Amino acid sequence: MTLDVQTLSKLDKKPYIDQITLELLRQFYEEFLEPYVFIFELENGVSVNLDFHKESFCHLVGIEKLARNVVSKKDRHKYVGVNGYENIKNGTITLKELRDAAKKRINLIKDKLVFFYLIPQIIESPTILLDFITAPDGSNIEAQFIAYSSTEEVYIHLAIDEDEKTGRHFPRSFFAERINESNDGTKFIKGQTPLKVVSTKKVKQGEAVPTADAG
Repeated sequence: MTLDVQTLSKLDKKPYIDQITLELLRQFYEEFLEPYVFIFELENGVSVNLDFHKESFCHLVGIEKLARNVVSKKDRHKYVGVNGYENIKNGTITLKELRDAAKKRINLIKDKLVFFYLIPQIIESPTILLDFITAPDGSNIEAQFIAYSSTEEVYIHLAIDEDEKTGRHFPRSFFAERINESNDGTKFIKGQTPLKVVSTKKVKQGEAVPTADAG
């Protein structure tokens, strides 16, 4: 049985993959992430204004990359950016369709799908961001910062980068690192420089950002 958005947002353990649909995650994104700006003031004076726009969704859940391996080149644009977002919304793209095309490769994005509901937990009250200019050896992740959180079974990470044209920030990538007997889950955070978050704000898109003088 699939979940609804409110139930997904209140889970205290990860859902089963069979309870997840792309449309459910899109609705979750639309309700809990897209309407807001998440603002972090760092101890070094840097201000991070993080926006979740429609064009980031398909990359965060992994279908943009998956499509490059299982969809014909002429159709890949349907799985990218706003096109992909709208095609999920109108039912053109479904997880079943991707599973049928990708077969076992769907497992490459499974963790993104089942842990996606934890993104608000990562960004609503972080105590630190990691300076991620220097990524771990072998990593192909490009980001300015990493926000992360953990459960008993996994570390979850949100890579945050800056749009050079606007100076605002966007979610570059979302990924999980499982904890097991041979892996403590800290691959992407070990050795990175922590930057203390001195204040956080969550405001509606389009609203004036409160200042320190506003009380």
